[in-house]
This record gives sequence, structure tokens and C-alpha cells, in this order.
Amino acid sequence: MARIEVEESDILAASQLTATVQGMLSNPKARELLLQAQKIVKPDTIIPEIDARDQIMSKVDAIAAEMAADRAARAAEKEAEKAERESKKFERQWNSQRENLRAAGYLDDGIAKIEALAQQRGIPDLEAAEALFQKLNPPPAPVVGTAFSPLESFTQPTEDNKFMKALLETKGESQGALNGLVNQAVNEFRQGNRR
Repeated sequence: MARIEVEESDILAASQLTATVQGMLSNPKARELLLQAQKIVKPDTIIPEIDARDQIMSKVDAIAAEMAADRAARAAEKEAEKAERESKKFERQWNSQRENLRAAGYLDDGIAKIEALAQQRGIPDLEAAEALFQKLNPPPAPVVGTAFSPLESFTQPTEDNKFMKALLETKGESQGALNGLVNQAVNEFRQGNRR
């Protein structure tokens, strides 16, 4: 066998390198980094510690992703159920309020107008929409009676209404008083239409 001459500095450097690598392999954190560095330089090298860990971690990552997807699906399902419950509750309240409006005397046309106002203004309560509808559409002013009111016939006759006085005294038996009242009413009606 042939002899090779080696410089003392080379032997010393190789010895220091071996000691450094031995120190790295004995420290758990440094060992992992050293093995990863070896895998980077030579990817085909079989290193059971890294290869086994990578296989296990890929399975763990797959399980974690599956669990996260399952949690997200369950959360979405709960949200959908909650939204459905709230929607049904709102619908029940809306229908109940619609029936209250009907009981208050509103017809289908009036209820439809109130619902349209509620949707237009974004009001989630038909009773509040009805209050706004009443404010925007006040009832017409009452009609004030003119010259003759049917209620006047049940009060005491005045001195100038001699026909009514005669009719009351005869308890409705005087045909002349009745004819006089009819003529008086017709004349008042005609005068009212001439204006």
C-alpha cells in the first residue's frame, strides 16, 4: 500500500471538523439542523429521523386540515340554522302584525300599502310602519253639517220652526205639519244647490 503524506494542519483541521460534527450530533437541536442540511445537499440520502418525521407530519397536517374543514362546516351549519330560526321568527311576527292590522279594520289593499312602505323604508315592524303610514296619510277632516241636520229633528223645536212644533204636539199625526216640514226641507235643499 502506498503511503500518502498529509500535512499536520490538514490532520488538525480534519480532527477539529470531526469533533465539531460529533458535538452537533450530540446536541438535539444542532443534530436536527445538521441532518436537514445533509438532506438539502443530498436529497436522496435516507435519514430515518427526518423521513419518518416528514411522513408523520404530512399525515398530521392532513388530519388537521380535515378537522379545520369539519369545524368550518359545522360553524356554517349552525349559522344557517340560526339565520333560519331568526327568519321564521320574523315571519311569524310579521304575520301576527298583519293579522293585528286586519283586526284593526285594514283591508288587504291598506295592509299591502303599509307593507310596501315598510319595505321601502326598511322598517322591520308593521306596527311602526302603520304609525308612519297614518302620519303620512292622515284621515280626511270630518264633514261639517250645513243648514239641516237630522239630529236637529230630535231637539226642541225653535220658535221659527212652527211645522216641527205642530208635528211634535200631535205626536206625528198632523199631515199638514208633515207636509210643511217636507216642503221646508225641499226648499232648503234647492237653496243649497243654487249656491
